[in-house]
Amino acid sequence: MTDLTNKEQKQLDYLLADYSAVKSEIAHRSNLQRIVLAAYVALVALVGKEASGTALTSLHIVGLWLGSSVALSYYVRQGLEICRLAKIASERIAPTAGNIINVDLEQLLPSQTNPKYPEIDKVTARYNYQFKWLLFFVIPLGITLFYLGQDWAKLVKIVEIGTRAPYVAIIAVVCVIWTFCLLKKHVNKQNNDA
Repeated sequence: MTDLTNKEQKQLDYLLADYSAVKSEIAHRSNLQRIVLAAYVALVALVGKEASGTALTSLHIVGLWLGSSVALSYYVRQGLEICRLAKIASERIAPTAGNIINVDLEQLLPSQTNPKYPEIDKVTARYNYQFKWLLFFVIPLGITLFYLGQDWAKLVKIVEIGTRAPYVAIIAVVCVIWTFCLLKKHVNKQNNDA
């Protein structure tokens, strides 16, 4: 390693601070994803518990689908932000720091610059795909069908304007479509990219 000028040392210190901030933000967003996922799983468990008895209502179903769409939106958004921050570290900070201290990127940030293991990435992507579709779409759909299967006459109430049923149905359908589209666009894309 060469001796650094005062200017290079200061620039390197700023880059290191920036890298630390980026890594800290990635960890923060990853923790937020875990919290949202845990809250959503708790919601699914609560609605599932209600489904095991006779207390399940249309509001539980709407809450489940609303929770699914909001949790998935947040989860995907944080995931996209984590990818953006990782690119900043590997494509902006690392090359500049590597040039200053005359070190290749692979030696400077091996975990950021070469994280790909195709055989593992494909399996991970497949499990990620299955997990998200199951958790955010299949389970709520199953609970919804179970709710409707208890009394198919509930579908007739959807057209009764004087009740809350049509409004609840509209919100639920919008959330179902939103969740499906998010899964199709982001989860399928991640699976195909791996």
